[in-house]
Amino acid sequence: MASCHLYLRICRKEIDLYKPEKPHIIRKNSKNMLKIQEFHDKLTGTVTYVTSSGGKCAIIDPVMNYDQYSGKVSYESADEVIGFVKKEELELAWILETHIHADHMSGCEYIKGKAVAEGFGTSVESCIGENVTKVVDYWGKAFEFEGEELEKAGGFDRLLKDGEKITLGNEGIEVISTPGHTPCCVTYKIGDVAFVGDVIFAPDIGTARCDFPGGNASQSYASIQKIFAFGDDVKLYTGHDYPNGRDLEFFSTVKEQKAKNLLAGSGVTEDEFVEARTKKDAGLAAPKLLYPSLQVNIFAGKIDGKKFLKIPVGN
Repeated sequence: MASCHLYLRICRKEIDLYKPEKPHIIRKNSKNMLKIQEFHDKLTGTVTYVTSSGGKCAIIDPVMNYDQYSGKVSYESADEVIGFVKKEELELAWILETHIHADHMSGCEYIKGKAVAEGFGTSVESCIGENVTKVVDYWGKAFEFEGEELEKAGGFDRLLKDGEKITLGNEGIEVISTPGHTPCCVTYKIGDVAFVGDVIFAPDIGTARCDFPGGNASQSYASIQKIFAFGDDVKLYTGHDYPNGRDLEFFSTVKEQKAKNLLAGSGVTEDEFVEARTKKDAGLAAPKLLYPSLQVNIFAGKIDGKKFLKIPVGN
């Protein structure tokens, strides 16, 4: 496979940051208060969350900013999240990825390093679903990673199993495998709240594409039905939104999604969903940051000073 290399380096620049509203308070009694704060990265549409309970917090799907034309990375989006954690005097316990992202670089390793160095998360762990090994296996071969470099891929602190539970303050986080968009997609469920990543979007957008290697529209349908079975009142927080003239919509309920989701709602059958999803995917271009994102994200967002990226060239 022929390839060219892009040089990736660190810089600082101004980013047009989303101005978040006050945190959602899901449960108001002092013992089991759960707070959720969203951060929207306008350039990639990614929604990052800080969810907290009992003074501990988890960051879900953080972003590292990247300029595809210059090869420069910067940390405005991640620093905004860090600033919130510090202001609220929270201890960072977890950095949770819902999957390996193909449209933005992960700020996971940067935030973890800052947390340890600056004392707001001295024992923080980075986590992703255990099926990340399938993604690493495919893309490791596609990018011709070898030897020690390949061994470092998938370098998260913890690979979470379907049904596993981890603790956040006074809350438990249940890990639920929800593949389809990618093999390693997971949903993080905290009682009546679920962070669904890219499994399902705002009702007027629908669902995520399923045409990436390892993606599967039938599996996506099954994962959505699993989420619908959580119960009508369960609150869903999605991993992306693309407002395009409307307000940001990152929050919905199962009831709203079942009734209104463009592709998965109104009682659509599996065959109907697969047909519609496949037809839509056939008209989609590859994400602009596909190759840079994947090569950084399968290493949990690690960049050691500089990194050379491969861009496959050929038919």
